[in-house]
Amino acid sequence: MRQLSFPVASLLSISIAHGIAPDIAHADEPVPAKRVAAATEELTAPISLAAEAEPPAPRFPREILARPMTYPAGLATAGFDVGAAPRALDRADVRVLAGVGLTDRIEVNFGHYAFSTDRPGHGSFDFGLGAHLGQLLGDKLDLGAKVQSGYGLDAHRLDPLYAGVIGQYTLTSKLALITPGNQLAFGLSADQPAVTLGLPIALGYQASRLVFFQLDTTLATFDLGEGTARCIFAHTTPVALTAFVNVHPAIDVFAGVTADLTPPDAPGGEDDASPAPQQLGDTLGMVVGARYYFGSR
Repeated sequence: MRQLSFPVASLLSISIAHGIAPDIAHADEPVPAKRVAAATEELTAPISLAAEAEPPAPRFPREILARPMTYPAGLATAGFDVGAAPRALDRADVRVLAGVGLTDRIEVNFGHYAFSTDRPGHGSFDFGLGAHLGQLLGDKLDLGAKVQSGYGLDAHRLDPLYAGVIGQYTLTSKLALITPGNQLAFGLSADQPAVTLGLPIALGYQASRLVFFQLDTTLATFDLGEGTARCIFAHTTPVALTAFVNVHPAIDVFAGVTADLTPPDAPGGEDDASPAPQQLGDTLGMVVGARYYFGSR
């Protein structure tokens, strides 16, 4: 609350004239000292105007487009997602995860375990670190960085080390261009490509305060060791459309579909070395999941 005190010198003279002047008019009838003191105390008391202070803006808003690059300090999350192909619903890929903001600019993602339901004990543990770098262009461009790696229990080897820039360029109050990071991948095992460079990009649309859509693709992927490239439309056109709903200030749920709009040919069978053409339906996938946020919001 804010209290405003006004000067009361002028008010005092006017109020006394109106409030106790009838007594003063009769000089032979002195005004009791207590009455004068009470009137003076009442008039000189601070005048308070109660102005309700607006509550502070949440550090992690319900609108996904308005959220910071990293979790704020003290905010933690836990969640899962499940992906499957419509033609193979008896097998699903599951990931459980957790993360926490160490400071307002640094977050740790740990406990990521991804596995297939047909081989739950042969998944991969991942660990990641993210940092908020800052804002540019009048706060329209928000930038961060992240690194991520893991260990595969199936092959008993390290997963590639991913590193890159996460960014969001605000086009309008509802629309933004996004890059999710992991542009560079460094192979940590002999059978992995030495270095690959990908160009992932996404378009985010805040349809309402609680509903958000994101369309992802990869423009190109370069194998810097082999000197080869796979480009959008020419070789492969991966897309993913995901809808997010903030059903509660602390809970996001989402569902999405994935596909390759220009699917590459599948390798031939054992008796046929020629590649077999794939249809769009052969590449369809689905994903559902949820995130729960707790701690300091």
